[in-house]
Amino acid sequence: MSHQILFTPPTSAFEPTFWEALYHKKLNVYRLDTSPVDITANFIPAGSREKGSIKFTGVSFDGDKSADHIVKVQGKLINVNKIEEFSALDKKKLIVDEAETILSAIASGQAIENPRLLNQFALITFADLKTYKFVFWFAQPTLTLAQGLHSRSPFSPFMMADDFAFVDNSSIPADRRRSLLNEVYTHLITLIENGGDIPPVFAVRASKTLEQQTSQSLESSLVEDVEGSTIILGETTSDARLSWEVLSLHEVWHLRHDIEHVHFIVLDQSHQDQALGWTTRNFFTLLALYAGQASDAYALSPSSSSTASVEEGSTSRTFNILALRNPLLQKATDGTVDVTAFAATLFPNDASGMHIVGWEPNERGKAGPRVADLRASLDTRLLMSQAVDLNLRLMKWRQWPQLQVDRLREQRCLLLGSGTLGCAVARALMGWGIRHVTFVDSGRVAYSNPVRQSLFTYDDAREGKYKAHAAAEQVLRIFPDMTVQAELVSIPMPGHPYTQGDSGHTGGSASASAGVGVGAVSDEAARARLDHLVQSHDIVFNLTDSREARWLPTVLCQVYDKLCINAALGFDSYMVMHHGRRLHTAPSSSHGCYFCSDIVAAGNSQRDRTLDEQCTVTRPGLSFIAAALCAELLVALLHRDPRAARRADGGDDSDLGGHNDDSGDEDSGAIPPHQIRGNVLGFTQMNLECPVFPFCTACSAAVVDSYRSNPSKLVQEVASDPRYLETLSGISAMVQDIDVNLCIDSDEEF
Repeated sequence: MSHQILFTPPTSAFEPTFWEALYHKKLNVYRLDTSPVDITANFIPAGSREKGSIKFTGVSFDGDKSADHIVKVQGKLINVNKIEEFSALDKKKLIVDEAETILSAIASGQAIENPRLLNQFALITFADLKTYKFVFWFAQPTLTLAQGLHSRSPFSPFMMADDFAFVDNSSIPADRRRSLLNEVYTHLITLIENGGDIPPVFAVRASKTLEQQTSQSLESSLVEDVEGSTIILGETTSDARLSWEVLSLHEVWHLRHDIEHVHFIVLDQSHQDQALGWTTRNFFTLLALYAGQASDAYALSPSSSSTASVEEGSTSRTFNILALRNPLLQKATDGTVDVTAFAATLFPNDASGMHIVGWEPNERGKAGPRVADLRASLDTRLLMSQAVDLNLRLMKWRQWPQLQVDRLREQRCLLLGSGTLGCAVARALMGWGIRHVTFVDSGRVAYSNPVRQSLFTYDDAREGKYKAHAAAEQVLRIFPDMTVQAELVSIPMPGHPYTQGDSGHTGGSASASAGVGVGAVSDEAARARLDHLVQSHDIVFNLTDSREARWLPTVLCQVYDKLCINAALGFDSYMVMHHGRRLHTAPSSSHGCYFCSDIVAAGNSQRDRTLDEQCTVTRPGLSFIAAALCAELLVALLHRDPRAARRADGGDDSDLGGHNDDSGDEDSGAIPPHQIRGNVLGFTQMNLECPVFPFCTACSAAVVDSYRSNPSKLVQEVASDPRYLETLSGISAMVQDIDVNLCIDSDEEF
């Protein structure tokens, strides 16, 4: 009488790290590619006290071992782009294709060389990156023979105690059990200590000495002593010399026609006493397909007994199987170890009539996918951070493959002025994924500000908060992952009183209370603080209300070779421009600065002005237009092709060699404009170029060298008398020469 071998259905388990890794792979690597990807998973034996038979972790995508892995199995991941694609995917064809791969490995002998090929799997997924939901369906294809798989007798599970003495009622000699399992245990521990992988199937063979001891009526002993148990060979002898040899499946294969002394060790994942784990099924199919073959060759040929029925007297082969559910022989709570032994009677088969199964049932026990929802388990700040990056990464998929998201994130931006332009520019920079912003302003929020300045509220005005603090706090409320600072610095300006001193409160963090004041801040301390801020940032945005407040930042950007982006507003007009260092290897910029088109030095513009002249009276929409252009200009400059930039300066690109930017990709050669000037009265906009003025009061060599030589003296002199700049830069002498020449030319003409 034979007993059909039952198998538990396949089960999978997923660590959150797997979905996190898939999220990043989809976003940054796979994008819209739905090609199958090779991944690995961990084979989980029943005795490990973990859920699932196949476990996926964050390292499944790179093939590395996890700390707790026992056996590594390989498979395919297919990640689709739309849920409709997931539904329309031909699941039957997919599992059949994977099963044919396994069958091919069996037929060619590759599965004997590498038994891991018997446990291949397929995983189809749809990753909704916006909602952090992952729809998935796991399959472990198995080859089911038409005649089924049978054992000679019911399974004979038994337990092993601390001293390797068995605590069941069978008559199997304990010394031989101890010897065999001790050999298996020693082999597995050695593999793990040496960093090796445990194979899902291997074998143990009794040595020649033991074979001689047990040669008399071996088969009778097996039946009479313990029907259904296969790990005992021969009669009970207390002094028998026990010796075992561990072999790989490949090494033992030539013995399969003389297998009475061979025990196949399979790692089992089943928690049921009368059923085996799903992954052992293909191994039994392999044995059945080769059972009737007379040759040791790997290539399968049709078996003449392939139509044999499962009946008494049918031609069959019996294989000794030890199902090891706890490969490390770890003890249960009662101090025992679970081991199942049985003899599998397999009838010769071929692949005819074979059908394929293996899709994992869902939570309701029905055929269908499952859903992993990570929103509840993820930190909300992490969700926000990844969502911000998501929009930018999506641009790379189709619209802008050269977009350097990481480079944008790393930029440290200094915003001089936290008012109408400063608030709008900060919002635009956050949209581009920039994470580091510093606000510089010494003013407080007025009641007129919140309706025009997007980072302020009525409460900020009512409490009289400093603009820099209020703006920084609001940025953190909008996006907590930002790195933001607030600096209470009053920028020294030409024509404004200048105080000496080296102490005083000149800055504060975003969390500083609204009641903290600038205190006794000297202009010299403010200059030193501004000097430090410019040095410690990558990009400077000059967004102040007055022209003279832009002078010192312009000088500092020239001294420290920083990119400076200016934005200025009129009543119905706006201007955005850049100057300063190149972001690539092209030579220094030939673009003029904010003051290069002036032939007079900046002075105190607040003196002798009426209220409407002192305030910035501008159409409300201009600040958002100018701020957007500031951010877009920065992004364009960071992605600028250095060859195009070199040509824009009138040179060639021969000195650039094979230079590429950080991304390895270059844009098509679009040249960011130097100046953008627009007017909403006629809705016009134009791009202009302004060359460097050698006598500029801000970026000329004379002014820059003077600041490097003695910064305090220069700023103090300029604050006392702005005309000092005209003399220092050479403008005064130039104007005098121009006047004389004009007079001479006029006399000659008349």
